[in-house]
Amino acid sequence: VKRLADAHRSKAEETGATTARGEKESQQLRRDLRRAEASLQETSALIADLRAESARYETGLSETKKELDALRRETAATTAALEAKGDMSARDVERLKGVATSRAGAL
Repeated sequence: VKRLADAHRSKAEETGATTARGEKESQQLRRDLRRAEASLQETSALIADLRAESARYETGLSETKKELDALRRETAATTAALEAKGDMSARDVERLKGVATSRAGAL
């Protein structure tokens, strides 16, 4: 009976020790899980910030592209106007040469 009682007590102590170790491991796992969840929340917040910043840059890029397109159209219009003016000037020069030649011939 004494051996059985000692064996039972020994088994109970081992079970208690195992339970205590299991509880410590469980607590450590809970702490690790809380840290991982906190880290995940930080990472999620960073990702959200990066997405917002990316959206701002994309919006800025879109606006810059619109401005660039407008400048290209304006440059094309200005170039066409200057070319037309240049053509007119060339015609004016030719006309004036003709007038000057005819006046020179008349003198």
